[in-house]
Amino acid sequence: MNKKRQLALVIKMMNFRFLLVLVLLFLGSVSLPAQELTIYSIPSPYGIDWQSPGQLLKSFIKNSTSKSPNGKTNFAIGHMMVELKDDARHALVGTSARSTAEMRNNVLFRGYGLGILFASIPGILQEKVENELYVEEGLESGNISFIRYMIDPAVFERLWDYLDGYKQRSYYKIYNGKNKPRQGQGAGCSAFAVSFLEVAGLMDIVPTDEWMINVQAPQYLIGGPPGLNREVGLEEIFTRGRWAESQNESSQQLTFYEPTLLYKYIQKTWEKHVDNDRMKKHTIGNAKGFVIDVTDRACPQEAIWLE
Repeated sequence: MNKKRQLALVIKMMNFRFLLVLVLLFLGSVSLPAQELTIYSIPSPYGIDWQSPGQLLKSFIKNSTSKSPNGKTNFAIGHMMVELKDDARHALVGTSARSTAEMRNNVLFRGYGLGILFASIPGILQEKVENELYVEEGLESGNISFIRYMIDPAVFERLWDYLDGYKQRSYYKIYNGKNKPRQGQGAGCSAFAVSFLEVAGLMDIVPTDEWMINVQAPQYLIGGPPGLNREVGLEEIFTRGRWAESQNESSQQLTFYEPTLLYKYIQKTWEKHVDNDRMKKHTIGNAKGFVIDVTDRACPQEAIWLE
């Protein structure tokens, strides 16, 4: 082989290696499409006081009648939303009462009392366009927090099927109620959001006891349909300084997840958290949250819908 051919062969091999290096660098810089589940939490304007029925009612009235100190939107009891996103699909959803004014009037003028916490109320499913305004406003003001889970593709498909099924079954038309969305027995915004964590098998990742309410509501303060249509006066609630003790007083257990407590938990935990391979602090605009990698979690095999 003459020297010219040898030189041409060397140049050809160098060009091939150079192109190979470029391809490898390009592939290394391009990540595969991510599947995300994000839970957003917006706090009530001034917080909800759960020390007693009386304090609960006072804080509810304050939040219902006062302008929000952060942003334009006032969620008197806070709000939670769910976002599902991959390279081809995007959903941003949350449940709400069809009329928040009707809920408020049921307490203030129709004698529901604590029955409003158990009542099945006509509901709606708020979707992308409306919720994007809430999220954008919260990100700008910092009056929103979030937990974003990076999930396995099979888990994402399971969650997308769950959302589709929830719509098709029209379960969103029952707001509040027994707060059992997978059984079609109603769901407030927080129960709806948490149900996605249940379906994804992720309930153990962030401790829920930090933002769960679990109290015994005195039976005589439960009015409206859940209380056999008895009327409960506001004064009866205002003067009640403690929750019931189930062994000594007729009562109903009230358990649900509280958006304001989740918001506060994320704010508190964010400040002292040290990033690790699974969980990292993250900010979007002025909002604080976490990104958690659970792509190693296998897809649950249990039924999505419960009897």
